[in-house]
Amino acid sequence: MKPLPVYTFETNKNTLQWSVIDDAVMGGKSSGSFFINENGKGVFEGTVSLENKGGFSSLRYQFATIETTSYTKLKIVLKGDGKRYKFRVKAKQTDRHSYTTYFNTSGAWETIEIALEKLTPLSEELL
Repeated sequence: MKPLPVYTFETNKNTLQWSVIDDAVMGGKSSGSFFINENGKGVFEGTVSLENKGGFSSLRYQFATIETTSYTKLKIVLKGDGKRYKFRVKAKQTDRHSYTTYFNTSGAWETIEIALEKLTPLSEELL
């Protein structure tokens, strides 16, 4: 099966479909930002605060629906900070549920592989 890139930072500099959502939407104090650095890498950074019952900053990418029935996994190439992250994907943007999983980062460049069959459906109310 030929890989199907969803987004490649080195070749696509348009960030209009990316957005940062922080806990500020519910009164929290976390703040995140996203930009493409001088090396053509996407950088998501910020501060997560537990003040005011907060505690999250998220990066979202909206794109057209991709037919995934012939695929079994997705890969994310990233350099994390050694912390745990949640991955979420929806079948349709209007769905009130996401398919989710967690992954850990090492602090070095790595490829995170997520088996599609391991994603767990979760209602928005529980996210």
